Amino acid sequence: MTSPADVLEDLNGDTLSISTVVVSMTGDALDHKVPLPRPQQAMVEHAGRVLQPIGNTAPDAVVSYCGAEQECVLVDRHFSLARPDLLDAGRTLFGSRSPEGQEFDDHCFGAIPEWVLGAMTDTERELVTLGIAAETRHDEVAPGWFAIAPVSERGNVAAGHQQL
Repeated sequence: MTSPADVLEDLNGDTLSISTVVVSMTGDALDHKVPLPRPQQAMVEHAGRVLQPIGNTAPDAVVSYCGAEQECVLVDRHFSLARPDLLDAGRTLFGSRSPEGQEFDDHCFGAIPEWVLGAMTDTERELVTLGIAAETRHDEVAPGWFAIAPVSERGNVAAGHQQL
């Protein structure tokens, strides 16, 4: 496996997390980490088959990369306390329809409010402690909708980071 070891910090102390795989004697996956390299192996095999007709019989490397963006909706505490659906269910249960067009200048790559930027900075700081580097942050199409994107990395490492 190519996933790096991580030190997970919590109130009870630090824990060293070393990526391992557990496989049965017959090759069956006994954990959630084993399936990650299998698509990579299949991709290498099939890429060689596809590249052969154009004369590339032995590609140097065939690698998949991934950088899955994490999106969230952030609501100011002042507004969330006025919403019974957020208080009772922890999520939106009712609301108005989205405006037509979405051409507002207060979102969709607009300026990020200071309080949201603080939350995103805290999140990025925690990601770095897990060995995950964020590449970009921005707001999304709807008001209150934001995203952080990690640096693209090899698919199996990215999948492990996605789980963290």
